[in-house]
Amino acid sequence: MANDTILLQPAVAEDLDIGVGQVEVAAPSGGVALGNKINIGSFAIRKTFSFTPGAIAPDGAAQTTITVEGAALGFPVLHAYNQVVPVAALTDTRVQTANTVKLTIFNIGGTTITLGALTGTILVFPIDTE
Repeated sequence: MANDTILLQPAVAEDLDIGVGQVEVAAPSGGVALGNKINIGSFAIRKTFSFTPGAIAPDGAAQTTITVEGAALGFPVLHAYNQVVPVAALTDTRVQTANTVKLTIFNIGGTTITLGALTGTILVFPIDTE
């Protein structure tokens, strides 16, 4: 292709570090991401959320579901919060059903942990699961 432009479809992470002057990748929201540095978030379905887990007993969990239009089983999910979650808390975020992401916070510690209001962002990455 002219001007050192490479078209990647579908985009995979290892394809993005190819050392060319310009990369063009189709974005799920339409259009293309173009440049020599690509923000992986531009390939994701983005959804903000709020969740107040409250007190979580040892070996317990707090859960919520978030509607994310376009999410499908098998799509990878990342999440980030507005605060640090204690070391005794493990989190899991996954597509539970079509258009629904389930966020779970597990207490693996020996004492109750209490979490106030969390706000954050979920990124769901549409991939070909066939």
